[in-house]
Amino acid sequence: MLAKEETARTKQGLIGNKTFVVALLLAIFFFGIVSGRFSPFLADFSIELRSAAGGILDFSNKQGFSAQTILLEGLPIIGSVDQNLVEEPRIAMLRLAFRGLTGVDINDPRTFFALHYPLSNNQSGGVTAYNPADPEKEGPILELIPESEPTPLPPNLPVNPGEARAAIYTTHNSESYIGDGGSDHETGKNGEIMEVAATLADSLQKDGLPVVRSDKINDAPNILQAYSHSAKIVNQFIKNNPQLGVVLDVHRDGLPSGKGKRVVRLNGQPGAPVMIVLGTRNPNWRKNEAFAKTLLAEANKRYPGLFLSIYYASDARYNQHYHQHALLLEFGDQYNTAAEAERSAQAVAEVLAKILAE
Repeated sequence: MLAKEETARTKQGLIGNKTFVVALLLAIFFFGIVSGRFSPFLADFSIELRSAAGGILDFSNKQGFSAQTILLEGLPIIGSVDQNLVEEPRIAMLRLAFRGLTGVDINDPRTFFALHYPLSNNQSGGVTAYNPADPEKEGPILELIPESEPTPLPPNLPVNPGEARAAIYTTHNSESYIGDGGSDHETGKNGEIMEVAATLADSLQKDGLPVVRSDKINDAPNILQAYSHSAKIVNQFIKNNPQLGVVLDVHRDGLPSGKGKRVVRLNGQPGAPVMIVLGTRNPNWRKNEAFAKTLLAEANKRYPGLFLSIYYASDARYNQHYHQHALLLEFGDQYNTAAEAERSAQAVAEVLAKILAE
């Protein structure tokens, strides 16, 4: 009898100790769903509130924390559940929380040494703490580039020869795809993401839009200086091409190991879903967002499912403060193939050409 009472008290204590964590996770989860479903009614809320909801859901998904995991943690009344379904994600949550607080990954000793020896971070693949408010690791803007007023939109006039209407560059040149058996990064050189950027540029040119593109390597030797390097390219693009209608930074997404590949059908062929990332720490973000929504609306008419939702990064700019139609496009993730990403690039070019021609 005493043993049964002790067991009951132990179980009650375990559940009680998790109450706060469970309540927080469930609140975040359901608030994220509500804010995503009723986002038109939340338009007047601050960007921090709006981006937090969608950002937390997307971040938790990228880290492997599914809705099922949160519900199993939060509803012990479900009864006899295979605890293996929650034990591994529970440990991962603790690991992520510890890293967020200390900057140290308990499974990666390099992160401890990185705290004491910052120079070890100077390599392209250096260890850095993941910041969900800045998923692309913008890092500090090291160059003193003036924060000018928002660039005025070009007039809707015929394009003169040599004046580009679209600018394309790649901040993280090393990104690549493993879906066709290759590596996910090509350290110090251009990865397959550059083929995607080239396909996007070529397709726009074929649709009658003059394009300027850079294949300069920006993310080596230090990936945290990549946006400082690519910012110079963006400024030069804008200076030399006053009629630019869009400025695109081409990337691919990165998902945790074990995630399945995401594919969208384009004219019966497999393509890579595309995500728009908006940095909201800049005076242009509302205009960037408006253009992104126009792009999404047109794409949904021609290629339903091509685009994922917009990801709002509340602690970053991604060079989008230099132009009112500047976007960061992620063509698939590392599990896709370059061919799938290029197929999506052709579809995006078709949609962009339609918008910019109007």
